[in-house]
Amino acid sequence: MPKIGDIRSGKWYEKYIWSACVDCGREKWIHLLKGKPMSIRCKSCATKFRRNYKGKNNPSWKGGRREDGKGYIYISVDSTDFFAPMRDRHGCVFEHRLVMAKHLGRCLTPEEIIHHINGVKDDNRIGNLELINDNGKHIKNYFKEKMPYKNEKDKSEHKRKYQEQYYKKNKERRCLKSTA
Repeated sequence: MPKIGDIRSGKWYEKYIWSACVDCGREKWIHLLKGKPMSIRCKSCATKFRRNYKGKNNPSWKGGRREDGKGYIYISVDSTDFFAPMRDRHGCVFEHRLVMAKHLGRCLTPEEIIHHINGVKDDNRIGNLELINDNGKHIKNYFKEKMPYKNEKDKSEHKRKYQEQYYKKNKERRCLKSTA
């Protein structure tokens, strides 16, 4: 029987060390990586360790806030929380929805839309959020903010300027291609 700390060679220049699990004391050969054991626990103890260190119990916990690719903030919500029914399959809720739900004192339904008044997606102050029950109204507000014109005359003028710029660029490209 090997003693704790014994090192042996394996296939393909691998090295192993006889080591004991720090939790249960079970001894076994552990793969060495850069002179150190790859693990200090056996598989069953490591599984229990990982299970107990989820969420706030994890030493690497950073508050449960993260940003998605579109600029919205996600918040991790515990399954025992009052707002748990609003969670997605990953256990998270958009921060703007959570702020509005806490302000109203109830969970939001999936049909209820929270609109950022100033258009900044990570500005989740209650004064910047508006609850909209009708998706049509939300789309109308969205396009009103995005469009640079107010009436049909401005719209046609904007379209004409865009087309002039586009055709001018294309004409330059065509001239360059024909000379090449």
